[in-house]
Amino acid sequence: MSQNISNYEQLLELLRTRLSVLNTSIFLLEENLNINDPKANEYLEKINNELERIRQIIIDVPENLRSN
Repeated sequence: MSQNISNYEQLLELLRTRLSVLNTSIFLLEENLNINDPKANEYLEKINNELERIRQIIIDVPENLRSN
């Protein structure tokens, strides 16, 4: 069981890392494009909302699935 928890924690850490890369990429895209198109802004907002949902799923991992 502890091996499964360890593997699960490694997966969560990998997901956190990839999510961070996506967040940074979206932030830099928004900063560098200086978009005035409402549709493009709407798409970026939807992407940010989905990234936040994923982040919340990772945060809400049940205690019994963590080793610490």
